[in-house]
Amino acid sequence: PATPSTALLKGDLLVRAERPDDAIQTLLSLTDASPDREYLLARAEGARGDVEAARRYWTSAHSTALQHCHYRSLKNLGILAWEWDWPERARESLLAAHDAGIEMSLPQLILLQELTLGQQGAGAARRIAASLHRRYPNNPESLNAFAYLSSLAGYPTESLLADLREALRRQPDIQEYRLTLAFLTLQSGRQWEALRLLEQGNLDWKGLGNRSRFIYALVL
Repeated sequence: PATPSTALLKGDLLVRAERPDDAIQTLLSLTDASPDREYLLARAEGARGDVEAARRYWTSAHSTALQHCHYRSLKNLGILAWEWDWPERARESLLAAHDAGIEMSLPQLILLQELTLGQQGAGAARRIAASLHRRYPNNPESLNAFAYLSSLAGYPTESLLADLREALRRQPDIQEYRLTLAFLTLQSGRQWEALRLLEQGNLDWKGLGNRSRFIYALVL
């Protein structure tokens, strides 16, 4: 007979191969409702369109993962919840994994940061942004987000202003650097300097995201 690890691997491969019925049959042969089994069952049920069953298995996986401190599973569950447009559960799961020290990629940290900003505000999101900036200090988006959220949350930003000026000097074509630098400059009371920063850049309004458009409108 197949071992639990073999059955889980087979179930995972069947889900990836878009054979959810076979995956479910394989996974239900396991009597232990581990977080990995319940997670794969959630994916399989979601793949065949049974939303109620998928969420039931997701909830079981989440509860078991929390109970047994399976934080890697919580990260996977968070990503799955995001794919299902379940943002509150996505944030909850990803945050638990993050706080437990589970390694997260740059896109995953950005996702957690944006979910936290939308649900809990700038102060909570800044904590994630700080983590992102520590792990990816040379990434434009991490520096930008950390500076922007620090300003929104009322933290001192003088050192970040210096970092952004240097970043803009090295990469003058990155519009987000210029916009966030203008925002922090405006927040420090130097409106004309902020306006001059925008005038010096060849900003493409159509290419700006919502946050960048907000800053642009605020400075002008």
